[in-house]
Amino acid sequence: MGTLACTDVGAGAPVVAIHGMPGTVRDYRWLGAVVEPHLRFIRLDLPGFGASPPGLPPTRAGYVEAVLRLLDALGLERVVLMSHSFGAGIALSVAAEAPTRVAGLALLAPTGLRPNRGMGRFPVPPRVLEGVLATPGLGRLLGRRLEPGFRAMGFRCTEAEARRSITTVARWKWAENRKAARAVRCPVLGAWTDDDHAVEPEIVQELLSHLPAGPRLHFATGGHNLQKSHAHEVGAALVEWVGSLKGL
Repeated sequence: MGTLACTDVGAGAPVVAIHGMPGTVRDYRWLGAVVEPHLRFIRLDLPGFGASPPGLPPTRAGYVEAVLRLLDALGLERVVLMSHSFGAGIALSVAAEAPTRVAGLALLAPTGLRPNRGMGRFPVPPRVLEGVLATPGLGRLLGRRLEPGFRAMGFRCTEAEARRSITTVARWKWAENRKAARAVRCPVLGAWTDDDHAVEPEIVQELLSHLPAGPRLHFATGGHNLQKSHAHEVGAALVEWVGSLKGL
């Protein structure tokens, strides 16, 4: 599958952070500054993002395999998985498919059991966009507009990362999020804001109502990237919560 890029800083209980779609390890740099003095904080570039080559396919199964291969490569038997935004579906699936490897889930501004309002910001459905991007000529023309288009939605990415994000979302099955959520048995920390432009609070609360108990961090403001806007509050809660978990 090629090499997966990650940052691995700190010591103590391991927390592996999965970014959203699009995203990279940079999405957690503010939170890392808070938690790395207390925990081993591992930030992963998923295949096709940041410094990681595409390798595995842009599917749920491909991303789950990438996370599990990283755990194996680092010799990690049991971790806390953190995710942001679209990464929640990947984290849920890892916890459902490999429950002995996951001591807890920390879900920040997570997508949930059904499409969120961020999905409606695409000019046409992602499945249609995927088809257009695969069309010679027209695909190249549209591809040049992807990076500024994603930037307008609040996401910084390359054209290649934008293409992979569209392909991933186009092939995503929300029913699999629901199936994975039903199978999760580990404690879950959830955090969200009321003014998130991408994932509405109702989506987060609905997801958390189907998951095991754990800290619930609710902020009136802070937007979609609360790992930046509320890094100190989220980091402090994470450190305290991870310290209470067994088997790490």
